[in-house]
Amino acid sequence: MEQNEYDESSNLLEENEQNPLYPFGIPIAHCSVPVQMAFVRKTWAIFTIHVFLILSVASIFTFIYESRHIIQRFWWLWWICFFTSIIMLYGLTYKSNDDFQPPWYLILIYAMANSYVIGSLICLLRLCSALEALLILFINCLSLLGFTNQNTYKFQSKESIILTIITTFASTLILYIIYLENSQVIEFYDAIIASLIALPLSLFFIFDTWYLMKSMNKKEFWGASVQLILDLFAPFKFIHHMCELSAEYYQ
Repeated sequence: MEQNEYDESSNLLEENEQNPLYPFGIPIAHCSVPVQMAFVRKTWAIFTIHVFLILSVASIFTFIYESRHIIQRFWWLWWICFFTSIIMLYGLTYKSNDDFQPPWYLILIYAMANSYVIGSLICLLRLCSALEALLILFINCLSLLGFTNQNTYKFQSKESIILTIITTFASTLILYIIYLENSQVIEFYDAIIASLIALPLSLFFIFDTWYLMKSMNKKEFWGASVQLILDLFAPFKFIHHMCELSAEYYQ
């Protein structure tokens, strides 16, 4: 009964595009479940592609030895990508008004620059656990994308968290099986460290999506996908977001 009343009120809000309470669009949290899922699906699809790019670049540099010469020979390229990614990260998430949305091609350029920076670091520092954490994070992203194809449960629910935890442990188990078959490819402790990194990261991105749904409308999925990354590198914003979510939950 409560769910039906919520859906009816959400539909009324969605139909009233000129609602004076929301001059820049109705927050996605006040929309119906299908609209919420569509927003999350688009946001996480873009974010998943970004994770895949980082994973691909890191894998190429790590497992193809000849490709490492690119990093060493063109060291200046890393610094260009580093400063470009920082400037674009803050530039794409800065909004002088709520009508601005970053164009897709700038987000693609940012993703490529950021992938080169992170992938190079993983290779040069030999962070095998970070590479495996990216793999688990990518699998978690795919599972959450699948979760958005149903409308029975909201994304802002314990089911999305439970799914992520189960997927993380299943991925870790698969990595452990690979370790048993070929210890030259992966070390067991790397898989454990990877799961301890990937699970908090996945939960962070889920909780941050919950927060963004309170302030962004259904058309702002491009900005939301970049905002997820910015919030990860801005600890004070992260603490602020989590405090607001906690206060709302225990209210």
